[in-house]
Amino acid sequence: MTILKKEVKKTGYADIDNLLVETHSLLLQGDQLKKDIDRTAQYRPLKLNSPNKKYKRTIKKFHLI
Repeated sequence: MTILKKEVKKTGYADIDNLLVETHSLLLQGDQLKKDIDRTAQYRPLKLNSPNKKYKRTIKKFHLI
């Protein structure tokens, strides 16, 4: 994940300027994470085939029970 530093207006105080830059970079990271979550939420997991499925179908077909 790349961190983009956005140019912010300087306030004259070094600590406040650093906090503003960090805040903007965290906001950008949050937006990227939100996009990733939305993208992964679109996909559904594949259904797993049970090994007993064929056996159960055979039992039903021939009324073995």
